[in-house]
Amino acid sequence: MKSIATIFFCLVIYTQTQAQWSGSPNVTQAGYASIGTAATDAKLTVSSPNTTTPVLSLSATGTVANLRMGVETNYAWMQSYGGLPLRINNIGNDVYFNLGGGKVGVGTASPDAKFTVTESAPGAIFSMNASGANAYFKMGLAADYAWLQSYGPRPLRINDSGNDVLFNVGGGNVGIGTATTDAKLTVKGVIHAQEVKVDLSVPGPDYVFETNYKLLSLVDLNKYIQENKHLPEIPSAKEMEEQGVNVSEMNMLLLKKVEELTLYVIELEKKVSAMEKQGK
Repeated sequence: MKSIATIFFCLVIYTQTQAQWSGSPNVTQAGYASIGTAATDAKLTVSSPNTTTPVLSLSATGTVANLRMGVETNYAWMQSYGGLPLRINNIGNDVYFNLGGGKVGVGTASPDAKFTVTESAPGAIFSMNASGANAYFKMGLAADYAWLQSYGPRPLRINDSGNDVLFNVGGGNVGIGTATTDAKLTVKGVIHAQEVKVDLSVPGPDYVFETNYKLLSLVDLNKYIQENKHLPEIPSAKEMEEQGVNVSEMNMLLLKKVEELTLYVIELEKKVSAMEKQGK
């Protein structure tokens, strides 16, 4: 209570000497103090009829900056006046904002998330680094896309602890080395992997070994090759160059041709064995 009284006394002296506020200072029996208003809704209530000047100004002898607080028509404000930064909680313990709700905006008076940062021009919006690190993390916006990177240059490691990483669960494609994506994952360049597992989109060709499978005769096969310069059902070189190759589908087609080739070899072996028997 003594500290409140001391602050109030100082403010009374200041207001009386400077004559900046109209109205008499007021102290209630409940220990509430007010300046510029008879209504007290806190231990100390200060009211000013002018919204263009600060309501409270704090400064120290020899300092260039001073702390100011005030109100405008539709918002309250605080600032370090004098062109120097406003440091919040300079001793280093935790700082909490809006525990009861609400949003925080930086560079904007219309935040649309818990924390919204707006920059007037494309570029880096967020930068994070550590003492002694050769790289630092940046996030920003270009004219038509958002970006994040490890700046330095050093690699950007995503989920370095090793658990799962999910991309575009709700839809959309991912591109590596290209901004034009025509599949869930589009890579412009070489893919190096220890092992690749592909789910089949077409049935396996074991039906070739069924008794009712109609195998093309070697005469008809030869005629087709002479006319088309590629095997039946296998796309031409030009088609593969223009349209690419579906790995799952192509592997099954190649397996089918190997199985058909096996049937041709078995059929030829039967004919050779029959001819050898006749020669005896």
